[in-house]
Amino acid sequence: MSVPLLRSCLDWLCSMLTAVNMGAQTTTPPSDVDLTAAYCLGVVLRQTQAADQLAAKGERHDPPEQELLRLRQQESQEQLRRVQAYLVPKASGLDLRALSEAQARGNTDFDSLTALTKRANEDCPPSNGIQPNECAESKVRATELWRRVDRCRRLDFLAV
Repeated sequence: MSVPLLRSCLDWLCSMLTAVNMGAQTTTPPSDVDLTAAYCLGVVLRQTQAADQLAAKGERHDPPEQELLRLRQQESQEQLRRVQAYLVPKASGLDLRALSEAQARGNTDFDSLTALTKRANEDCPPSNGIQPNECAESKVRATELWRRVDRCRRLDFLAV
């Protein structure tokens, strides 16, 4: 993730958490879209961190895998920009505690999905190279957890 993008996201998160810890709450409850955006902020931040870590190890992969990792990293950064473009201008007028809780749930769900995917890959026969493991993929995609996190990949609920 680029340093300015990470810094702006971290600055916003810090100010939001500081306001929550100081008891600063507004009377305007967030809409379902606002809460979903905050949830997706947690998911996308974790996803971006994971993509950056994989890309940092990219020199160990062959060229097709390096390209796939680069594309995933770019996609994650674009998703983060979209969530921020929607949420940051609105957040100061909303119940920050609710947004913070939704973001924390996104973090937790992404971590849980990562662990579930790892277990599914261990339970299924290995796939070849960069091709997705269809057995593991079908196990993971059958869960409600995957459906919640996948909505953050599409971001189809955002008007931005």
